[in-house]
Amino acid sequence: MAQHPTVEESERFILDIYSKKAVRAGEMLLWGVFQAALSNSSSFRAEDLKSGFESLIKKGMVREQDNKFFLTELGFQAM
Repeated sequence: MAQHPTVEESERFILDIYSKKAVRAGEMLLWGVFQAALSNSSSFRAEDLKSGFESLIKKGMVREQDNKFFLTELGFQAM
């Protein structure tokens, strides 16, 4: 059985996407950007993105509004 990524690994996967897209604090990415990244990954699944986003939102690193995912200052600093 394959081992699934931890929540922390999922958080890093998400923050790396923001970094690769040169997103700054207060800017956002649409859900489709993350879905596209999933299609290029053999390690992460949609469930992993969901758990990673839930954790990042709870920590105040990302804010979600209408399927737009805004990077906060805290999230930017964590990149």
